[in-house]
Amino acid sequence: EGGEGGGSSLEGREGRDGHGTVSVMVGDRVEMLLFSDQRELMATGRDRDTDNNGGGWISAASGTLAKLANYFADKVGTPYYYSQMASYALAAAKGARSGDEGDKDEIVNWFLKRQRDPVTGADTGEWSGPQVRNQTLYSSHSEVVKRLAELGEGLGTNNHNGKCYRANWLGIQRLNSAPWPEAPWKGIALGAPQEDHAFIRPLITKLVGPGGKWDRTWVREQAEEFFKGRMGINKGDIGVWVTRVLHKVHVGITLTEAEGEEFMDMQWGMIKAIAFPEGSLKNQRIRDMVGLDETLAKKARWLERYKPALLLMLPDELNGTSDDQMTHLASALFDSLAFAGGASVPSVIWFCMALPYSEWGETNLPEDFSLDTVSTIPSYVYETMRRFPPVGTLPYIERGVNGAPDHDVMLNIQMAQRDPSVWENGDKFVIRSMAEYHTKFCGFADFANSPNLGSANSHSCPGKDLAFAMMTSFLTEFVRTADRVDGGHKQIWVCDRPPSEISISAFAAGGFALTYDVTQLVQEEDQSGMDMLDELTSAERSLLMERVSATNKFDECNANTALFIKIVQKIVKPGNNKQASKDVRAVFFNKQSYADSSWSAPFGGFRFITCDEDEERESRISALAQMLMYAASKRWDLKEDEQEDRLIWFESPAEGVASMHQTFGPHLPPQYNEWDDVVTDEGMAWLCVAGCAGWHLTKARTEDEAGHAVVEGAVMEVDMTYMGQYKTRGSWIRYGGAAYLGQSPGDGLPGPLLGIYLCHYDAVFRPSDDKWEHAKCAFRSTVTTGLTLKDHLCTVHWIKANGLGMAAREATGPDHPIRRLLKPHYYNTALINFKSKDMLLPPGQFAYRTFAFTYAVVVY
Repeated sequence: EGGEGGGSSLEGREGRDGHGTVSVMVGDRVEMLLFSDQRELMATGRDRDTDNNGGGWISAASGTLAKLANYFADKVGTPYYYSQMASYALAAAKGARSGDEGDKDEIVNWFLKRQRDPVTGADTGEWSGPQVRNQTLYSSHSEVVKRLAELGEGLGTNNHNGKCYRANWLGIQRLNSAPWPEAPWKGIALGAPQEDHAFIRPLITKLVGPGGKWDRTWVREQAEEFFKGRMGINKGDIGVWVTRVLHKVHVGITLTEAEGEEFMDMQWGMIKAIAFPEGSLKNQRIRDMVGLDETLAKKARWLERYKPALLLMLPDELNGTSDDQMTHLASALFDSLAFAGGASVPSVIWFCMALPYSEWGETNLPEDFSLDTVSTIPSYVYETMRRFPPVGTLPYIERGVNGAPDHDVMLNIQMAQRDPSVWENGDKFVIRSMAEYHTKFCGFADFANSPNLGSANSHSCPGKDLAFAMMTSFLTEFVRTADRVDGGHKQIWVCDRPPSEISISAFAAGGFALTYDVTQLVQEEDQSGMDMLDELTSAERSLLMERVSATNKFDECNANTALFIKIVQKIVKPGNNKQASKDVRAVFFNKQSYADSSWSAPFGGFRFITCDEDEERESRISALAQMLMYAASKRWDLKEDEQEDRLIWFESPAEGVASMHQTFGPHLPPQYNEWDDVVTDEGMAWLCVAGCAGWHLTKARTEDEAGHAVVEGAVMEVDMTYMGQYKTRGSWIRYGGAAYLGQSPGDGLPGPLLGIYLCHYDAVFRPSDDKWEHAKCAFRSTVTTGLTLKDHLCTVHWIKANGLGMAAREATGPDHPIRRLLKPHYYNTALINFKSKDMLLPPGQFAYRTFAFTYAVVVY
């Protein structure tokens, strides 16, 4: 009965009654019985994807700890702590609740029960636990924030002179030291002694912090790459993606999918081991059961792989660093990859994915919430972290004075994030403003900077911005896969479980899998005008497309145009309908003079900044395309006497539409506004009042004021006659003209189009004239050309946006509120403005070949 090791009797101390005895069976058979749950779980391997209660490891650990509690509850020291942890784990594993009055999560009730005044029942915000003595857990938001802010100064400047220090804890969990044989402090880097932390912290911040080895564009591209061609998603897939992204940022190593899986298997081995009581892993049976020795051998190989990679990542900072220091740094980065971001980021993403598919989400998410609304994703991520925190507690130890023992302190971030005195409806899931989260949120230990993020005494999360960028980018790209789907992401990503089977607990979302249902895709509308061929019969349409495929008129263009077509087809992604919702990255260069980083134009006093803070790097294809186009313009200059008369005409409008579709169809951007009629007189009148020509709409002048003939009865005019002064190449009439509208009939309708004056003929044309259609076409060309070159390129880009961006960057710093307010209005314009001087205006380039001006006009 007592097992191979026999039995024993321990005299009870400090139990409920303070006296008595407890009989305890010990021995190998008892030990193996106690850990049977873990042995069964570990024999089947990790099951992150299908474990519906989201806590297979928690459930097994809770069962064992509950058994231990039967033997050791209310006894001193370690048994008491682990009995509390068993109770805590069981409460955390229970399903989340609505947050209505009296319907709080079980884990919240668990804390409230322990921190209530036994006499008054009032919530004190403190609990003398979970250890039996010398420990206090603080739950109020004010106390947590106050102590976070004071932590840095209290840590001192070396390992011994601070009022406090950190130890081998992860949240509320005391960790076993066995998994860290390489660290002299024998524990997780979060608990490293102050002097070691002072070496590690600035380096980690340079890797994962703002301005580190990543930017938001790159993170977004990694998320976009994840979803390319993907037909299914489960929890493990997200973990591998996070592992690969974090390895690239932390150590500059690009992991394969298989290596990501390998790391996660090893990570799982570490997680199995860290929660065992200190000293228990000295028992070889238990070490074998959790596979600790095999896991540590794998860890050692990863650390050796990290060290040379880090020397490439931080060559100046690590110059002269000893091998021991490199090991310590590698160990700290491993902890970040395995236990910090490597565990928290996929957990939050999975929660965010699970909630909309779960019964809890259907009941408790706000009625007007939709994950498909991209603008709400940042607040949704914050609220998910507030309501279901990946890290619940920040621990540290206060040094005892005058012979008093040290005192453990637990800052209960989980409860602080629900403090009703700070968070209205704190137990409910409420999408709040980003301003509120920035002010109150402490889930990243946000207030523990001393004084800066990378300072030696800071203990806030150095990778907060990176983690947030990964979460929001992943979710954004996830919902964008449903851009062309009626019903959004839940319509095209089909869940393999009903909402009632997806559990949501305080710390875990249940397992499920999503499958991409391609049958839900809406056929994307053609953007090349193919609907204009609807009047053709099927046979005529097929014949036309065959003829265009065989002899496309675009293939007869000059070499410059042909090169331009090939480049567009190469770099513009087919079906790219995401440009309009492209998010603005908050990248701000320091305030500086750009005298040495700008180009001054030989006309107009224009000066262009040559570096764009919003486009830190161009793709190799884009850069190559620019070089080729510039070289082509130099090689194939088009002067006045070159090719101007060799015009290539389509035989019919239908051939033009079919050729456009054949050449550019998949690469054209989506059309958000369609003008079905720009030909009739009524359509032209609308173009002048509500269309792009309305930019120049004004009261009609008299003939004396205009200096040319004016249509009788005109009330309004669109005057573009200034363009008549510029010469055009021989095959074209001059631009320039004015359109005249009569009196409006009311109700906001435009007046009738009475006539058009054309500079080329110095004459007025009316609807009854033979050249009336010609006059309307000439005026439309004048409007398009004038708006493109003068109003858009010159005024909006070169004067407004370029001037605004230059003034903002030269006169204000990154944190200036005016700079941040103006950011969306000059976003990404510096690069576009600078490129336009080479790609648009020079003779032979886009503008010259698109419009009819002479070489002399373009140059001078």
